[in-house]
Amino acid sequence: MAITGGHVGILYAHRYAANVKSMLLTGSSGLYENNTLGTFPKRHSRTYIQERVEYTFYDAKTATPALVDEVFAIVQDNRKCFRIVKTAKTAQRNYVTKELPEINMPVLLIWGADDNITPPAVAEEFEKMLPNVKLVYLKECGHAPMMEKPRNLIR
Repeated sequence: MAITGGHVGILYAHRYAANVKSMLLTGSSGLYENNTLGTFPKRHSRTYIQERVEYTFYDAKTATPALVDEVFAIVQDNRKCFRIVKTAKTAQRNYVTKELPEINMPVLLIWGADDNITPPAVAEEFEKMLPNVKLVYLKECGHAPMMEKPRNLIR
């Protein structure tokens, strides 16, 4: 089963709790997310990819030409693109609602208040299900706080 980022962290923390002191999740999958790449045939349109990358952020300027070029190159590679689609579908089929109440270590949720991919309502669901959690919203921030508001993550 292939899953990404916070989803992997959640499953690992659940299975190997003794190895995890605390966890930080930002815009994590596991409950619900919108597919950011859209349909497979449009992957050859740089304009479409740019729109999808911009959609990731509150401020579209965060989607620099270099970042759009990087994403565009990834989706042009058939193997990489297939793995991305497979990973996204696996994540959508393997939600973690049963595991969350059993994760007792401290969890910090840092969420973009303007996240279109895993909206704030998802953060609130995580907050309800995790027994030891703190939720922090970053204003004017989309799905990738570590890219859009990195200074807010360092305290």
